[in-house]
Amino acid sequence: MVDVNDVCDWVGSDTYVELLEFLRIGRKVAVNDEPVAEILLGHDVNKMNAASVSIADLKKVAENKHQFLDFFSAKLRLINGTENEQEGKCEEDDDDVVLKLHPFYKNFLNIYLIELCLLVSKPELLDSYLKAIRIPSSKKYASQLRVAYKSIL
Repeated sequence: MVDVNDVCDWVGSDTYVELLEFLRIGRKVAVNDEPVAEILLGHDVNKMNAASVSIADLKKVAENKHQFLDFFSAKLRLINGTENEQEGKCEEDDDDVVLKLHPFYKNFLNIYLIELCLLVSKPELLDSYLKAIRIPSSKKYASQLRVAYKSIL
């Protein structure tokens, strides 16, 4: 089981920071350099525990920077335009109005790392993980993740 201190240490680790910098340079991703709030790290803890992955599992996936970058790009291409489905938005809901775009918090890579870790080493757990963290249309999303992963092999 992972706890908040483990995740905080992980987000500050050399492996994680190097991957974050690799993504900043390779994909020009804007990242907020302020410390990550404990509540956000708590969400990561819940996701890691729901996926039954350890920091060591994530580190192993993170060390293959090129595979991660390819998966990150493939996933974003595949889910582009499906944001409303992922948020559980109904057709009769009003359109969202973007007031301001903020950079990602440093811990944002964890969700991608968890998904890639599951696809690489525990693909049979992907569906139950997505359902456990309450992703709307989790079966469709799992299918999209599998397609993104297969496209980088």
